[in-house]
Amino acid sequence: MQLKYFFQTASLLYVILFSVSPAVVSAIGQTSTPIVIENAVRGEEYEDVLTLFNSSDEEENFTLTSEGEIADWMTFYNLNNTENPINELTIAANSRIQAKVRISIPQSAPMGAQSGLVVFALLNKSKDGQVNLNPVTQQVSREVTVNVNDQGILSAEAFVSLKSNMLAKNEPLEINVAYYNSGSVSNKPQVSLGIFKNDINIADIIYPYSKDKKAIMPTQTEKMSFLWQTAGQELGKYRAEISVILDNEIIKDDSFAFQITNEDFSSLATANVSNSHLSAKFYMWIATGVGFLLMLVLVASKVFIKKNQSID
Repeated sequence: MQLKYFFQTASLLYVILFSVSPAVVSAIGQTSTPIVIENAVRGEEYEDVLTLFNSSDEEENFTLTSEGEIADWMTFYNLNNTENPINELTIAANSRIQAKVRISIPQSAPMGAQSGLVVFALLNKSKDGQVNLNPVTQQVSREVTVNVNDQGILSAEAFVSLKSNMLAKNEPLEINVAYYNSGSVSNKPQVSLGIFKNDINIADIIYPYSKDKKAIMPTQTEKMSFLWQTAGQELGKYRAEISVILDNEIIKDDSFAFQITNEDFSSLATANVSNSHLSAKFYMWIATGVGFLLMLVLVASKVFIKKNQSID
């Protein structure tokens, strides 16, 4: 009875495991987390990253298209080229790539929640490159929801650092800012710099956002660098007071100590490398000498032992 029950169970498992047709096994995939844009503003643009998978053992061709109420709002780009839109792409076997979807909110967009789909599909092409009559064989979709209103949120985060806090004479001070737009409207921040020596303010500079650069879109990160020329400044210790400003409000305030010296750090680095090289040679000679002495001691010991044995 138990044996019969065992065979019935095994048969059932066999049917369940092998009743799945290979035809439905998907060779494609994409990140399925829905894209949700809150407090979207008419006339603004928003971007998100798409991670696309080809789990086939062969290189395949794919399409990226949009559907739904906001289908016309979406365009697709290679991750590192947002100038030329794409609709087709090729992915190597068992690989993944990333692309971008840009969502442009028209001035005529209705208020409230609007929805659509990012559709990633396998493009069935013959060996001569011609699309077959039934070109799409598999596809996966990602939901997109855009909540449109007239109350855009202006907010951002910033991280400030110095490239170096030890400067050779006449070497410029380099300030690096990583700026993340966490709001729902594009913006152009500016950076304020104050330089102090012995608590006396010796320089005040405002670095405006370049007029030639496109405003930083929501959810995007921009890296910026600024220089303060130290030519003509005295040697010694200084302090840099740095503020990142958005719409006349300070979103990040930082203070850094730095020093201008007579040291040539590039030469110092070269000297350190040379000294390290010489030290390595010195230790190698010591090791060789010690090894040679040990061999002499070993040979002398053997000779001494043989003489003692011959005397006995």
